[in-house]
Order: sequence, then C-alpha cells, then structure tokens
Amino acid sequence: MARWSPTDLTAIVDQACTRLRADDGRLWGHQPAPRWILVDEDVWWLTEPEGGATASGRMWAHDADPHAAVANTAVEWHGRDWAMIELGTDLPTVPLLLHEAFHAFWQPEWGWVTPAGGGDTSLSQPVGRAAVITELRAWGSYLETGDPAVGRGARSIRDWRLDQLSDAERERQDYFDLWEGIPEYSALRWDRTPTGEVADLARSGPRGGSWFRSLCYTTGPVLGYVLDHFDPGWRLGLRAAGSLSSMINSAVPPTESGAADLLDAYGYAETLHAEESAHVAWSIEDRVLRDRFATMLWIPNPGSVTFDPREVRHWDLGTFYRILSVHTDDLRLIVEDGAIVTANWSWIGLPAPESYDGSALTVTGPGWRMESMSPVHEHGVVLSSEAPE
Repeated sequence: MARWSPTDLTAIVDQACTRLRADDGRLWGHQPAPRWILVDEDVWWLTEPEGGATASGRMWAHDADPHAAVANTAVEWHGRDWAMIELGTDLPTVPLLLHEAFHAFWQPEWGWVTPAGGGDTSLSQPVGRAAVITELRAWGSYLETGDPAVGRGARSIRDWRLDQLSDAERERQDYFDLWEGIPEYSALRWDRTPTGEVADLARSGPRGGSWFRSLCYTTGPVLGYVLDHFDPGWRLGLRAAGSLSSMINSAVPPTESGAADLLDAYGYAETLHAEESAHVAWSIEDRVLRDRFATMLWIPNPGSVTFDPREVRHWDLGTFYRILSVHTDDLRLIVEDGAIVTANWSWIGLPAPESYDGSALTVTGPGWRMESMSPVHEHGVVLSSEAPE
C-alpha cells in the first residue's frame, strides 16, 4: 500500500527539475534529463513510463521489483539509468533528489575517479575527530566572513590535520569527497542553498556517530563552497587536479606561521578533551560489537550491497556496517544490527547463528535474516572466525 499520493511526489520532483532548468547546465557544463524511481513500500513511482507502469497523474505506478536492491542510489533498471529514492515517513528533500540524480546522470562520466582502499581509524580517534571539527569550524568562519586571511588560516589547519593521516587515509578521504561530497555540493548549489547555511553545516560538524563514510557529506559541500569563493572556475580543473584537496592547495594559500597559533581560536583543546571523554564509552561499545563477531557466517558478496553510511566502523578484519542489505534474483539478506565487509568487498561476515542448517532456505542470526531460493549452502557460505581466502 503506497503512503504517498502522486500529487505530493510530482510537486517535489517538479521543484528538483525547476532547479536544474534554472541552472541550464552551467554548474558542470552539461544538462542531462534525470529520471527518478521513488520507492513507496510496494509501489514504485516513476517519473517516466517504463515496463508496463500505470499512469497516475504525472507519475507512473509500477509494482515493486522483488529482485532489485532498494536504496538511495543510482540504478540501472529495464536497460536505463535511474536515480532511486527510498521514501520514508517524510517527503524526500529536493537536495536528496538532486544528489542521487548526480550519481545517475553526471557521475557515469567520472571513470577517472579511482576507488580508494581501507584507510585507517583516525576518524574514530579523539585526536582525528577533534582535528576535523576544528578544521570545519575554521572553514565555517571563512564562509561566514569572506575574509581571505581566515580562509588561509583554515587551509593551514587543514594541512596540519592531513599531515597526521596515513597516505591511505588521505586517499580514502579524497575519494569520498569526490564520489559523495561532490554530489552533495552539487545538490546544494542547484537548490540555491545560501553560503551562510553551508557555514552552519561546517560549524555543526559531520553527521552521525561514525564519520568513516559520512564525513564527505559535510566536507564536500564545505570545500566546494570555499572554492566557489577563491576560484569560481575550479570545476573545470577538477579532473586534472584529481581531488578537492589538490584544488584547495592550488586556490587557497596557507598562512606563513602555520596552524599552531590558530587552534585555540577554534576551541581545539576543549574539543579534544570532550572527544577523549566520549571515546571511553565508544571504546566499550566497540569491544562489545567486536565480541559478537568471534565466529561468523561468511557469504560471498554478490555485488548488490546497500548500507547506511552513518553507522560504519573500520576494523582490521573489514568494515563494520550497522545497517546493510543484499538483494539478488535468488538471495535476500537484511542486516539490522551489524555485518562486516572485507576490504576487497569479496565477503560479508555475519555474527554466527546459534544453529546453522545449510540446507535451509531461510537462516536467521543475531540482528540479521537471510532468505534464499535455493539451500543456503549453495551460495558458498563459510562458518569461520576468519575471512575466507
């Protein structure tokens, strides 16, 4: 049963399309015509006719595809690209529609972006988190004041923060700033979000308790708006530069004295103390989580994983995702309380069930449920404390 009327959904889609028409391709130099799938429980609302969908006003209703993974993402369906939005109890925002449209209709040309590896744990450590908060406060002050000297100070604080990271972690953050941060920046620009609101976003800090996968949703827009001030034509050089960090380094000079004299102005010491206190509770919770994975049921990754980027932790064994799902033609996995994905994305590890019957079609364990069209063991599952080779 659908929760939303096609009239409500048409109104929000119209707003997104109006924003894009007003831009007329100026932001990125071209203007595709996006199409959306709005997933409303067992009904898919399409913005264009496809696959026998029934017209309802200016939307088209289609039965939910039971074999398709549902998430806020870009998908290929019936041979065409779509931006998919999973509807909840509130209408989606215009920036959300635009963000996913960027993934589906602008980013396919970004084959030059190379996925990064696993990085490190700096974003779960007090020093790393306090440094991020301090840098963002500095950029927020620049966006609020427009003072180039404040911007140079923020650049120096950024240099100081990045110098503390491993090469792998810098590469990982650069990758996500491009792959997720730029769509978020673009959505806000298309939606004509004022600079002051992005300054507030910077001062508020990253969203979610874990920043391993969510930091980019803040840094992408913030750094993009900073570059709009220092170098309005920066987007033309993004591919050659290869990262937002390179663009910032080219456009924003650092101060001569570095970051040491600036940290107190943005409350670094107090922030570090608060993060150290919070880390005690976080560490206890993290140990409890790890203990749940002493023995795991491993399943080969079929390549259709969706997850919540706000609840992610980087472990030596792999990446912990609190919320995760897999949908294929013959397998459905719903994880509501934690799974591990190996660094190469080859395996998904689940807390072992109390009992395991490989001949069953349905297997449940702590916080997860797996349903298969064939006996589970035919998917190559392995019961082990270590990831399979």
